[in-house]
Amino acid sequence: MAIRVLIADDFPAIRSSIKRLLQIRTDISIVGEASNYADTINQMLAIRPDVVLLDLQMSAPVGFQPEKIEVLAAEFRCVVIAMSIWFDRESTELSERLGAIAKLNKKSLADELVPAILRLAAAREYDTQPGQSRHQCFIFDGAASYGLARMAAALKLSLDKGYRCLYFNSPPMVAAMRAHLVASGIDIASAMVQTSVVLSSEQAHIVDGQFDMHGMLSLVREGVERAVDDGFKGLWAAGDMAWELGADKNFEHLLEYEWRLEEMFGDQPALSGVCQYHVGAVPREALLDAVASHGSFFINEALSRPNTRYVRTDSPAALMALDRAGLDEVVDQICSHL
Repeated sequence: MAIRVLIADDFPAIRSSIKRLLQIRTDISIVGEASNYADTINQMLAIRPDVVLLDLQMSAPVGFQPEKIEVLAAEFRCVVIAMSIWFDRESTELSERLGAIAKLNKKSLADELVPAILRLAAAREYDTQPGQSRHQCFIFDGAASYGLARMAAALKLSLDKGYRCLYFNSPPMVAAMRAHLVASGIDIASAMVQTSVVLSSEQAHIVDGQFDMHGMLSLVREGVERAVDDGFKGLWAAGDMAWELGADKNFEHLLEYEWRLEEMFGDQPALSGVCQYHVGAVPREALLDAVASHGSFFINEALSRPNTRYVRTDSPAALMALDRAGLDEVVDQICSHL
């Protein structure tokens, strides 16, 4: 089946150039054109394309909220590819708010457009969203119940896909999660007997009141291997970082732990999950560490955002020495958009 593409650009000449690039492909079908954001939204609703090629320089009406396109893209499992003549900080932030998975320079469309469409549309068919890291970070503010509802929906989705699902948090939050899952229609008693769902507050990785980073990493690795051995597709795990680090609340080794965890996600393709950071429950420095060490931000079970501030490095020491300027702003942006 051909990949259905909507072209959104306010210059007819650009739209014509893109059509010439795509019309020679039998595996790509142009299903619509839009010349402004309002028309883009209307056509997304009417056509439900697989891919939207979105010009960042289109004029926006007063009060326009880019997140409307992001929400539609998530609902329809549509890939948004941002196009621009340049990508400065402002345009990069706009592409994120629009939910763009990739950014393409208009000057290189002849070489990069078709490969990008084919690659991202193919990734769309798999479990992981295109451009989405399997090691996600969920930063949220407000009531704990807000984060709980989104984690419950993500857990149910992963359970339906055949993963063993582990939720790790304090006893009251584990009890609340159990209630959420029951309300969503899951036979939680049976699921826990079959170990397809594991709700835990155990802190075997806390030794003499201190967080044992290596012990926790070993537990995660063993959990993935055991899930696969038991016939599951893999392990999906969500943990609250304030609870995970123990009552001592010593975040000294958090950044190195997240870096080594990211390394493990690279080595273990059957592992996926979310590190949950509740604003107010962890120090501000811990939130900045979270921004630096995760490839994408969890928004909800159907939507994540690529993290442009993610630091790719080959050592925890380099990560710890990074310039943290601007990370505070990212935390505030993430919380304001939830």
